[in-house]
Amino acid sequence: MKPTGCRTLFSRFLLGFGLILLVNLFLASFLTFSQTRAAVTAELRYRLNIASERIITDYQERQLTNLSNAQWTNTSNTSTDSSWSGIRVAAYQPSSSVSAYNAEAGWSDQEAADLIGSRAYQVLAGQRVFWQTEDLACLAVPVRLQAGQIAILLISLPRSNPAALFPTYGWPALLTLLAVSLPTLGLAYLVLRRITRPVSQMVQTADAVAQGDYRQKSAYRQSDEIGILSQAINQMADRLAAAEQARKLLLSGLSHELRTPLTTIKANTQALQDGILTIEEQPEYLADTLSEIDRLRGLVDNLLLAADPSDVWPIRKQPADLAQLVRLILRQMQVRTGQAGLSVRADLPESAPAALDQQQIRQLLFNLIDNAIRFSPPAGMINIRLTAQEDSWLLTVQNSGPPIPENLLPHIFEPLVKSPQSSGSGLGLYLCRRIAELHQGEISLVSNAADGTVITVQLPRD
Repeated sequence: MKPTGCRTLFSRFLLGFGLILLVNLFLASFLTFSQTRAAVTAELRYRLNIASERIITDYQERQLTNLSNAQWTNTSNTSTDSSWSGIRVAAYQPSSSVSAYNAEAGWSDQEAADLIGSRAYQVLAGQRVFWQTEDLACLAVPVRLQAGQIAILLISLPRSNPAALFPTYGWPALLTLLAVSLPTLGLAYLVLRRITRPVSQMVQTADAVAQGDYRQKSAYRQSDEIGILSQAINQMADRLAAAEQARKLLLSGLSHELRTPLTTIKANTQALQDGILTIEEQPEYLADTLSEIDRLRGLVDNLLLAADPSDVWPIRKQPADLAQLVRLILRQMQVRTGQAGLSVRADLPESAPAALDQQQIRQLLFNLIDNAIRFSPPAGMINIRLTAQEDSWLLTVQNSGPPIPENLLPHIFEPLVKSPQSSGSGLGLYLCRRIAELHQGEISLVSNAADGTVITVQLPRD
C-alpha cells in the first residue's frame, strides 16, 4: 500500500519545515520591524540634532537677543524636504514664559511647556534630553544666551512621519528576508527530495520483492542510515532469491536424480512380473531393486541438504570396498548401456578398501557413470579405471562424447551449470564435487575432441 497525502514522508518533512520557516519568518519580521523602528528613531534623533544646531548657529551668527527669533530653515533643501514636515520648535528663556514657534501652526505655548515638564531641570543642568511620546519625538537642548544665561530649546517631530523612512530601511530589510527565505525554501525542498527519494525507491524495491521480483535492488549506496537500510533490503532480496533458487534446485534435482533409479526399479519389477528372469537371476535383481530404494532414500536426504548450500552434509564413514561399489553401479547400469549400444571397459582391482560413506559414494559413482552414458554417442566407449595411490584411490571415468564448451569448464562443478546438449538439471557434477570434498578428496575434469571427457576423482583410503 502506497502512502498518500500527509502520510508520505516527504509531505511530513515539508510540512514540518514549512512550520519552522513560518516561525523563522515571524521572528525575522519582528526583528526587521524592531531594527527599522530603531533606525527610524535614530533618524529622528539625528534630524532633531541637526535642527537644534541650525537654530543655535542662526542665533549666534545673527547675535539675536531672543532665542525664539532664531530660524532652523536656513537652507533651501530643508524647506522642501517632506521629512521635515510637522517640525515644532519652542524656546524657554529665563524670567520668561515658553515661547512656541513652528513651521506649522497648532502648538501652543502651554502645550510646549507641558511637554518639557520636569525635564527642564536636566536641560538646565547642561544635558541634552531626547524622549518620545505616543505621537512625538522630542529633543530639549541647553543654549547659552548672549547674556550668559541658559535657555532651553525644545524641538519635536511627529512619530507618524517615520513611515516615510520605510523605503529606506523597511524595503531593503524585507527584500533581504525574502532573498534569504525563498532560496532556503528551495534548498530545503531539494534536501528533502534527496532524503525521501531513496526512501521512496526502497519502498518500491520492497514492494517488488514482496511480489517475487528479487532482481530489483535499491541503488542508494551512501554510508549513512538510509544507506544501511538500503543495504539491508538488498541483502534481504538476495537471501530470498537464494531461497527461491534453492527451491528450484531441489525440484530440478529431484527430477534429475530420481528419474534413473526409478527407471531401474521399474525395469526390474517389470522383468519379475513378466517372468523373463530365471530363478537364479531373481535374487540378484531383487537385491538391486532394494539397493536402489535405499539409494533413493539417501538421494532425497542429500537433495534436501543441497537445497541450502550453506548446510554441512552429515557424513558417516565406515569400511567399504570401492571396487565393489563400482561393480554394483555398473551392474545397475547394465540395462541402460545395453540399450544405448555402449561398450563399457572397467579396469578395477580385486578390492579397494577405504573408509567411505557408502550412500554418498554410490551417488557419486552413479552420477559419473550416468553422465558418461548420456553424453556418449551410440556405439561409443566408456572407460572406467580405479588405481591405487600411496594413501588414496584414483578413479577415472572417460566417455567418447563431444567436448564440453570451454566457457563452461571453469564452472562445470557449480549447481545448474550444464552443456547445451544436456537434458539434465546441471546438478549431478555439483553433488559429486560436494561428496568428494566431504571425503577430503578432489575432483577434476578434462574435455577435448581427442579424448572426450575425463573426470578424475581422488578419494583418501582413511
